[in-house]
Amino acid sequence: MATEDKNVTVDKHLLTPHERERLQALQSYDILDTPEEPEFDALVKLASQICGTEISQINFVDRDRQWNKATNPPTPKEMPRGGSFCSYTILEDEWMVVENVSEDDRFQEFPFVKEDPQVRFYAGVNLKSEEGYNVGTICVLGFESKRLEDWQLESLKTLAREVEGRLELRRNQHELEEKNKELERKTTFLENSTDLVMMVDPTTYTISSVSGRVHETLSYPSEELHGMPLTDLAGDDKLREALDGWNPGKDGEFENEFQFLDKSGKAGWLRLHINEKKNKLYVTARDITRRKRQEQQIESSLEEKKILLAEIHHRVKNNLAIISGMLQLELYQTESEETQKIIGNSQMRIQSMAEVHELLYQTGDFSNVPLHTFVDKLVKNITRLYSTENREISVEVEVSDVKLNVNQAIPAAIIINELVTNACKHAFEDREHGQVKVTIRETGNRISLAVSDNGGGLPTDIDPASQESIGFSLVNELTRQLEAELEVEREDGTAFIISFPIRESKGSSSSLQLT
Repeated sequence: MATEDKNVTVDKHLLTPHERERLQALQSYDILDTPEEPEFDALVKLASQICGTEISQINFVDRDRQWNKATNPPTPKEMPRGGSFCSYTILEDEWMVVENVSEDDRFQEFPFVKEDPQVRFYAGVNLKSEEGYNVGTICVLGFESKRLEDWQLESLKTLAREVEGRLELRRNQHELEEKNKELERKTTFLENSTDLVMMVDPTTYTISSVSGRVHETLSYPSEELHGMPLTDLAGDDKLREALDGWNPGKDGEFENEFQFLDKSGKAGWLRLHINEKKNKLYVTARDITRRKRQEQQIESSLEEKKILLAEIHHRVKNNLAIISGMLQLELYQTESEETQKIIGNSQMRIQSMAEVHELLYQTGDFSNVPLHTFVDKLVKNITRLYSTENREISVEVEVSDVKLNVNQAIPAAIIINELVTNACKHAFEDREHGQVKVTIRETGNRISLAVSDNGGGLPTDIDPASQESIGFSLVNELTRQLEAELEVEREDGTAFIISFPIRESKGSSSSLQLT
């Protein structure tokens, strides 16, 4: 019966109880397929001399083969695992001795037993890993059957322990080399990612050693920094105050940015990273002066844009007020009720735009306009305007925490203005009381905006989509601009329901941050 592992077939009875772990231990020595080494060759020669045999070997049993590290005299470097004595030896705890292999059912059909060189004697002692797994053997083979004296077997065991010692030394050396490589990689990374490396006293903050781009960063020769407090390099007392308040045991690593002065007094910026180990502060520092100056330039540019935008806001606000004032003058000078209604509606539209514009400037974010902060005010202003002694119009506003960019907020605000105004003007004729409700909800990535009233209802012969009035024409145009769907319900009053997708900010104005 056989078992397969990675396309290799090995008789199941030749597998050790912990075969996977055994192979991992063998691989950890990095011994397979390595060149011959004098110290191992000397050990197998000594084994032949002690046991009085013609052949001696140091073998390692791999997944599907037995590989020969050292042999006396030279023999093939490897053979199939199932055709070797050592494959059976590693199944034993410590050793295996076969005085006449030709009489053993396990080995009598082996080619080198039946034919030349007609091996008759075998003795092998297991080579154990530090974890206790049998990874190979040191063995002796003879052409005549024989018995080993006790002292010979003990000597062979001693040689096995010597091989094991050399294997552990080899593994330790390999691990040390890997650690050195890792240390070199970390050192290279550290050198490339930092400008300064310092060792500092945790009490006085005195620099005891410094390396890296010292002169390029601080303009000091390295020797001049020895004995100087790190805090003396700072441009103010913030670094000392921060270090005095730092508790390594509680706060962990120290990391922050501080201004410093080089030897000539020129200001710059360092990002410090500090660890405390064995009563020493280990400091790495990165020169971030260029980045800081770029940030300052950006902040200065943003401040200039903010001032410019404030001026634009002031002018737009004045212009809207002038237009509204001009319309008011026209309103005073006309006696036509129809003209007065048109002028009044135009004033309301201008006020709606002004409300949104004012809100945008106050929030400082053109990409996230919170509708709930101004819709309530907008609607109440309209209903208050159309409420009279003979008719009271109440308002109910339900707006969730919906935020839109400016390119959608302004059309939505004007639509609300038009629909609420239309309801106040036409829905409550010959009624003492009326109610207008505005609901805005966000579902998934869509906005549902509804303006409803409990008035007499929109006549069935009026289709908002085909009306040529300024109000409905404006609503239809803005609905297309929002890529929205418009639905009208005529039961128990009138409800206009507009659904549109939330769009990402488009245009420079909609993404500009003022604060």
